[in-house]
Amino acid sequence: SAELSVIISLGSMIVWVLYFQLLYTSFRRQRRTNVLINRAGPTGNDRCLVSNMGAEPLYVVSILAALRDSSVEIQAPITDLDTTEIEHPSHASEATNQGPLKTGEFMDIGRFSDLMARCLRATKDRTVQDTKFDELQILVIGAYGADDLFVGARRSFQLEHDGDTDLVIPTDISTEQLRGRKERRKLEEYLAAQR
Repeated sequence: SAELSVIISLGSMIVWVLYFQLLYTSFRRQRRTNVLINRAGPTGNDRCLVSNMGAEPLYVVSILAALRDSSVEIQAPITDLDTTEIEHPSHASEATNQGPLKTGEFMDIGRFSDLMARCLRATKDRTVQDTKFDELQILVIGAYGADDLFVGARRSFQLEHDGDTDLVIPTDISTEQLRGRKERRKLEEYLAAQR
């Protein structure tokens, strides 16, 4: 009888531990961001899409593009459109890539060729205008749910040159999620420096 009681108590404890683990895993999954950066559309006119696949809304605060080759790197904020892309927006959403994304929603932040052109326009170094860059990296920074710190997502695309067309090929099969506390502090520092 005493042994049976001990076995029942141990069994109950194991069930409760497993139940708690299931609840905790579900809670963590719900609080975890999942921002996807992807390519869509025909070659030469492919567009960059940012999707929120997390369980809570995401507010896109800033988007940064970086062009790289073996010796040069150019960075440019691409959150807001410039006057070469739109002169007289009729609505705020037409002039910026900033804004909220509900769960399952996506935003089109522009053609890859336009994002690369914006990086080149942002630099004061005119000697790089004819450089054939090897890589384009997109960084998305957002505010997620009730968290105090910002979250981020980053994805790199290899550029292969075919005449006048740049072929855009993702270097990884998935988007890198920047969820760690150290990474999120760096994102916050970057945003503070941009003010």
